[in-house]
Amino acid sequence: MKARKRIFIPQDKLEAWVHEGKISMSDNVITTLTGNRVSYRLIPAFKFVKLTSGDSDTEKLIGAVKTKDDIKHLKPDIFMDSIIIGDKAYEVEMGYIGNLAGDDKELDDIALLSKYILENI
Repeated sequence: MKARKRIFIPQDKLEAWVHEGKISMSDNVITTLTGNRVSYRLIPAFKFVKLTSGDSDTEKLIGAVKTKDDIKHLKPDIFMDSIIIGDKAYEVEMGYIGNLAGDDKELDDIALLSKYILENI
């Protein structure tokens, strides 16, 4: 069995795709409206962009994509595009983790479509 495909979709990109008619969205599921209508189930998430205060990224979060549940043990203080954990402040990009919705036989086509979406949309 192949692993499920996941992608990070920034909030602003998702809004642009909806506005441009490239995807539809219903009940936390987006569906592409071109080619092989592929659907992704969305989970709110943060992409850790950079450390804005503090000495070092001891939690190794820079570049990582995490949900609130992933970081709740760190007791984060979340405000707009910032997350404070202890004495460290991080700039984050808000968005969603898109988990492929569908069965495993679609994964080969999905890998191609995911690549297309990430490179062209």
